[in-house]
Amino acid sequence: MTARMNRIAAVGTDQYERIRLADNTMITVKAQPDATDFDEVAFWSSVTVPDTDAWAREDLWDSG
Repeated sequence: MTARMNRIAAVGTDQYERIRLADNTMITVKAQPDATDFDEVAFWSSVTVPDTDAWAREDLWDSG
């Protein structure tokens, strides 16, 4: 899976790209070419996300 995420980060996405995780759950990501971070990550309802600052939504509307 790391190779797939690296490829997505390197070439970017034209649309949302689905990624199946090892536990068979899915996330959807969107990235610009040569990205160091994904622009958007959407978690499917089956994915549990820890309530920590690492997952905080940071965008221009929230930081202004």
